[in-house]
Amino acid sequence: MADFVVPPSNYEVKMKDGTRYLPSKSGTIHVENRRHADEIRNSKAKNRLDMIKEKTQMSSMDTGPDNTCGKCLFAAHAFQTDCPRCGNDLPRKVKG
Repeated sequence: MADFVVPPSNYEVKMKDGTRYLPSKSGTIHVENRRHADEIRNSKAKNRLDMIKEKTQMSSMDTGPDNTCGKCLFAAHAFQTDCPRCGNDLPRKVKG
């Protein structure tokens, strides 16, 4: 449901109902319970100096025409017509 990053000094995140979440070595806790996730989002620890940060997924976005070189797989800019790495002609395909 939600992932949170806690400071390295935290050994656990304890909920009001007594549930404990232990962070991984990277400092991440995974919370499946929606009430617990909301409790963390609204906690004083999160609001005070951003002690707990919520991890988010990067959203995908349309990048326009696909301008990837078929020979060396270099991802060129949309305005480029020749691959700057190998000199191959770049395809002009439109995604969709």
